[in-house]
Amino acid sequence: MNLQLTVFDEMLKIKTMAKEISKVQKKNIPLINFSKFKGKEVAIVKGEIVAAGKTSKEAFKKAKKLFPEKPAKDIILLSIPKEEVFIYFIKNL
Repeated sequence: MNLQLTVFDEMLKIKTMAKEISKVQKKNIPLINFSKFKGKEVAIVKGEIVAAGKTSKEAFKKAKKLFPEKPAKDIILLSIPKEEVFIYFIKNL
């Protein structure tokens, strides 16, 4: 594969990602940057990452300490892969 084709492919990926981000922003869906949490477990409350750890249990305990009034059902736990990925969260309104 030549360099020109590789650069074109990357530009196409970036353009596609920008379109997807634009769609998410228009629908008022929270957009979370997971890049600094690669390979970790995170706890999300109200659309924001509030805690991270090596295990889900650790992330949950940290989140519960920050938000003791929140029931467990309101704390979302996610495992963030080391490689880049799109994560969509669709909520019925």
